[in-house]
This record gives sequence, structure tokens and C-alpha cells, in this order.
Amino acid sequence: MYGLLMGHDVAVASWTYQKFNIHPQAIDKAFGIVNKEGELVGGILFQNFNGINLELSYYGVRTLSPGFCRIIARTALGHFNCGRLTVITSQKNKRLIRALLKIGFKFLSRRSQFCFDLI
Repeated sequence: MYGLLMGHDVAVASWTYQKFNIHPQAIDKAFGIVNKEGELVGGILFQNFNGINLELSYYGVRTLSPGFCRIIARTALGHFNCGRLTVITSQKNKRLIRALLKIGFKFLSRRSQFCFDLI
């Protein structure tokens, strides 16, 4: 069972960059995924909000389910009041792709870009 850590954007982003060896970049919001012991095991970074579209990057290993994806998407869309949430993922990430499709994301291009539109 996993939980969602909100309100600790800088700490979650810093942990994510370090843990997954990612070059730091600007974020608009970050959610952490915590295990039952309260330890960070995943990071969800929201970036490039332009008033309409928000991009989501997910970093973690086997920590997302379709239900959890739905909660994250709805929370982000509600917080930013945007019309579209975009996720770009590797074509090899079959588990995330199945979860995104189950909750209403649509496949947009060959580079595995998925969008969840509320417009």
C-alpha cells in the first residue's frame, strides 16, 4: 500500500533527481509516493504548465496502479485548473501505459505521448 505526499515539492523533486540521476529542472508541483513506513519510493513531477496543458513525469518502480493514477491525475488537474495533462513515457513501460489507458488517457504519437483531456 502506498500513499501520496503533497506539500513538499522541493524535497520530493530533489530526492527524485538524486535517486534517478536526473538533471534538475524547474517544476510547478511535485508529489511523492511513500510506502507504509513513510519512505519516499517514487516521485511525480509536474512541469511546463502553460495555462492549458500540464506535463507529468513519473519516477518509481512498480508503485502505480490505475486507481492511484486516477487520483494523481484528478488532483493535479484540479490544483492547476488545466484542460490537459500530458504524460510522455517509454514504449517499454507497459504497466504505466495500461494504467493510463484504463483511466481515460489517449495515445497521441509514436513517441508514447498520452494526454488526458478535460476540455
